[in-house]
Amino acid sequence: MRKSAALLAGLLLAACSNNSAPPVYSAVGTWQSVGFAPADVQMTLVETARSPAGAGRWIMTDSAAAFRVTGAHVDTDISLLFDFDGRSDVSLAGVFRPGTGKDAPTQIAGALFGGGFSGDSIVFERLEDQPGS
Repeated sequence: MRKSAALLAGLLLAACSNNSAPPVYSAVGTWQSVGFAPADVQMTLVETARSPAGAGRWIMTDSAAAFRVTGAHVDTDISLLFDFDGRSDVSLAGVFRPGTGKDAPTQIAGALFGGGFSGDSIVFERLEDQPGS
């Protein structure tokens, strides 16, 4: 009887510790584009009830523009609208993913649409807080 109880307890413990739930991602933080040739893009987001919002900057070699950000976040999917004044808006359809390598930052990988983009790939990495900043 004791062996059966111990075996059952061991199986239950193993089942509970083998959690295959997907990671929970948050849009909160400052995000920087990585390897995106047309521009250097940075945005800072907050998130309330899975609705990211914030502001960012879009810097090209010959110009720069600020934009507002609004969007939606469900599970690993994220959609953002970059709302510019005086130029066409750009939207991002993307997914959260873990960074590559040890201690790599979380990434948002996706595609841009509007404002001259038609599914162009972009990757953002979350910038880690620096001491003293």
